[in-house]
Amino acid sequence: MHSRISPLFLALTLSAIASCGGSQEGGQPPSDVEGPTVDLIPKFAAALAEPSGLSGIRLRTGWTPPTGGELEGWRTATTELASLWIPQFSADAPTHLELVVRAPHFSPFEFELTVHVNGVAIHTGEVGKEEVTLRLPLEVGRTLRGQNLVELHSSHVLSPNSVGVGSSRRVWGISLRSVRLLGDNLDEPLHGGSASLVVPVKGRVRGEIHGSYASLLVQDVKTGRILREREVSGAFECDLAEEEGREVLVTLWSSDVVDFELSMEGGWRPANVILIVCDTLRLDAALLEDTPNLNRILDAGVGFPNAFSHAPMTLPSHTAMFSSRLPHHSGVVNNGMRVPGHVKLLAEWMEEVGYSSHAVASIGTLWSSRVGVSLDRGFRTFEYGSLGVTPGFETTSILARRMDEIGAKSPFFLFAHFADPHDPYRDFDAAPMLGELLVDGHVVETFNMAIAPLLKFERELAKGPHRVEVRTISDRQIVVRSLHLRSQDVGSFWIERDITKGEIGEPSQAVVATFELDQDSLVDFEVWPSDHLEGPENLPRYLKEIKQVDMAIGQLVDDLQRRGLWEESLVVFTSDHGEEFGDHGDIGHVETLYDEVLRVPLIIKLPKGGRDDATWRVLGEQLSAGSEMLFRQIDLVPTMLDLLRLSPMPGAMGHSVLDGESRTHFAETHTPEAAHDLYAMRDEQYKLIFRHDTDTFEMYETSDRSEVNDVFESDGAQRKAWQVELRRVASAWAKNGAVKVDEAERSRLEALGYL
Repeated sequence: MHSRISPLFLALTLSAIASCGGSQEGGQPPSDVEGPTVDLIPKFAAALAEPSGLSGIRLRTGWTPPTGGELEGWRTATTELASLWIPQFSADAPTHLELVVRAPHFSPFEFELTVHVNGVAIHTGEVGKEEVTLRLPLEVGRTLRGQNLVELHSSHVLSPNSVGVGSSRRVWGISLRSVRLLGDNLDEPLHGGSASLVVPVKGRVRGEIHGSYASLLVQDVKTGRILREREVSGAFECDLAEEEGREVLVTLWSSDVVDFELSMEGGWRPANVILIVCDTLRLDAALLEDTPNLNRILDAGVGFPNAFSHAPMTLPSHTAMFSSRLPHHSGVVNNGMRVPGHVKLLAEWMEEVGYSSHAVASIGTLWSSRVGVSLDRGFRTFEYGSLGVTPGFETTSILARRMDEIGAKSPFFLFAHFADPHDPYRDFDAAPMLGELLVDGHVVETFNMAIAPLLKFERELAKGPHRVEVRTISDRQIVVRSLHLRSQDVGSFWIERDITKGEIGEPSQAVVATFELDQDSLVDFEVWPSDHLEGPENLPRYLKEIKQVDMAIGQLVDDLQRRGLWEESLVVFTSDHGEEFGDHGDIGHVETLYDEVLRVPLIIKLPKGGRDDATWRVLGEQLSAGSEMLFRQIDLVPTMLDLLRLSPMPGAMGHSVLDGESRTHFAETHTPEAAHDLYAMRDEQYKLIFRHDTDTFEMYETSDRSEVNDVFESDGAQRKAWQVELRRVASAWAKNGAVKVDEAERSRLEALGYL
């Protein structure tokens, strides 16, 4: 059996579990084990009431194995992990594996399918639109008593959009309708649960059966070898001290519907996880500017100079990071889109494996006005500041309050997001660039455009017409990013306004809005102005913001150290994408796929000290050995989970850097935010960029850091397979991947300059 799964495989795990001999007497188990308890199956009864056909192997889980399952829309070209358990508790080995599969009814072509059982291919054939039943013979010894891994590999999968959201949301991929093991004397499926983890020091499984009895099976994940098996009832324990450091699969099942309590105990403490993301920070700028606090993290951790984003936009890149899926596979390719519910996110997974997940975000593209439809899904708490782009010093204050409430509870996952140095680039040190806000000709507020303040106030206004003006009174133009009016009357509502001078989001001397009230009203005003920077002025402001955010990150690190959380936490620092300053004729991000918008900083700091210090030192050596590798954002979650010795997250396309495998990076940017749909692939030698609407390629050697010498004409033949793949993905997206921006988020995206 394999502990890690190839990126071209869908993992599907089946059980062939035989009845166990032996028994464990009931009674109260001893309580002399050092260290905390990690719940394996804390709410098994609830899980039995709501069976799921897509249950992964994880620390905290419970499920009821179905007799078959439908996995609509898995994409084998990139790994969509799903686990389906078909318990088999007869002593007789199964003779056949039966799969019912078909391609989507709208698919214009057939799919090649290869089926592996425990690492060995047992079938290769084609699957078309008609549903087909594959009854594949299993040679003696092919399956193991216990868990067996079935892998499905397909040659063609086009899946540009999410599953089951509207009639236009089609999923291109083989559909697995059902799966089961066949043979003589095979009984009905059992009720059960399973979890995988690394055995800690003095590790033991302890639990209690509320009902009749159940069977306990412990296997080595890598070999499938059975380490322990017995029937249990009442309170029980299973000593695994001899298996210290081994990754095991613990399975508990019964022929009756009974309640289970199951935990792993031992002398280890799960490390806290702190993910710090600094928005829009390109790697070379972070190296150029004096950043003593980032250097503190780097000195304590391992830096990865070849880390790359998958999209030069905030929501798509963060979704790729949190889901370990490419944007066109998650369906999130623009800001303002919903994150499909079937896409598993890191916060959800950390909750399922026993962590509490918390977030403090600082840019409006990371959340939605509707709770749970964006990256806030899975977090117990998800907080943000007063601005669409909140300054770092305000973010650190929110983080401090959040950590006060988290306290010393362990383990926790904290996502700390800093908007700096995202546009608008603020300058808190220079002489003020003054502007004025007037209501009906009266100055209400004078402000400093250079710090892009959010102006909020209320006014009693009489029935009739009114006028709001936001203007510059300095030698620099003003940009009014948003202007909102709301009545506080019964049934509070937004007030429609007409822009009669200037334009929202564009530089001008003044923006004027008029509106009319049909009764006397108390009106809330919310206006977000900033100053307009000319081309050469942008980079110095950007570098100043990097220094500002470095100070904010230093405050966070100091706070973690004061609380005693720094040493014992896994800390990751990175960015979602970079920023261009005329490198290829543009300022900002979104529009291109050159390295200035894709290459990002990445630092991983491991915990230090304590009982697991030796283990962390070994993992640190392995990290350092792979630090020069190509590191993709989709590799971050698998790497973090691997370091924490937690189960892989279902649906993850990336791989842990500890695997040491070479990899290919894929990036993309899409309309309507971008002017054109662009796609790119790279490895250690070449980078290929494809523009779909003109069917043209650019190619650069990765040693050409400025990407100015296009070698496609001379070297394009070196990467012909990439050209085929990029055209295939682009054509599929153009046909089926229409972007739908949530209208409720449109005004916020306009204020941030995205639409």
